[in-house]
Amino acid sequence: MHVQRNWSGLFDRLRRSGSKMMRSFFSAKARPPQRRAPSGKVWPCPLPFSSLHARGANRRQRDVALKLALNFTVLSLNFLYGSQRHFAEVVPSFGNALNLEQWGLAFPLWSENGIAFLL
Repeated sequence: MHVQRNWSGLFDRLRRSGSKMMRSFFSAKARPPQRRAPSGKVWPCPLPFSSLHARGANRRQRDVALKLALNFTVLSLNFLYGSQRHFAEVVPSFGNALNLEQWGLAFPLWSENGIAFLL
């Protein structure tokens, strides 16, 4: 539970930052979901667990800290990839399905040898 609060707190600080990354996050949250990204395209990558950022989301899941960590990692990588673009183009809208290549990026990060060391 303590680790989950740390990752939730990181998103809370992002919300208050006024940064381009914050504007990208909220722009993605506000737009309606689109279709899956075309095959072969990795960037920009939708947040794998964007539903955790919806109002009333269930954050009592056993692996919520890992899911929030993965979301923040993908958000950060999107931002690095698209930092020269308009903030609304940096992160795909919430609810977009990841394509096979995007899951190929996200799944190794999700695994025990990925971002789990951050927890």
